[in-house]
Amino acid sequence: MTNTMPLPTPAHRAALTLHALSGPDRQWVLAALSDGQRETLNRLLQELEQLGIPRDAELAAALAAESTGEESGARALRALDKAGVHRLAEILSAEPPRLVVALLAGAPWPWRERLLALLSPTFRREVQRHAGGAPPPPLLHDTIVAQLVPVLHAHAARAARSSRWQALRRRLAALGGQR
Repeated sequence: MTNTMPLPTPAHRAALTLHALSGPDRQWVLAALSDGQRETLNRLLQELEQLGIPRDAELAAALAAESTGEESGARALRALDKAGVHRLAEILSAEPPRLVVALLAGAPWPWRERLLALLSPTFRREVQRHAGGAPPPPLLHDTIVAQLVPVLHAHAARAARSSRWQALRRRLAALGGQR
């Protein structure tokens, strides 16, 4: 039997990150989440308080870097191709505009303008309305990136499966037409 500790779940990492944020920043992030997500994180935040875990941004950043590979996540986002930017726009369109602002303000993304052009006009105006303030805390930005990359990978995998299925259907239809 080995004495290894399980890696924290994304919810645990998010709670530790939120725990390290100032009260207003923490409330802003929590307000942008769904009721279920907020409930889960509030429960985990209470646990951190009860355990006496310090509100230490360096601890949360070290955990995020160790368990999420934040550098590789940022590299993956930086290297998005045209299809990847389209998937990212789809994903971000379902998120609060302030989350998009925090993502875009946290790094000089090469696809920034292309992404904004892909958003619906109404959503793009909301994003632009919230933009222009101070950049997000690095820990918040790193957490957004770390949570976004797996979602992008899942969307890409679904798109690839769908493309293979469509190709198979076309081949079968072509074979059926040869009779």
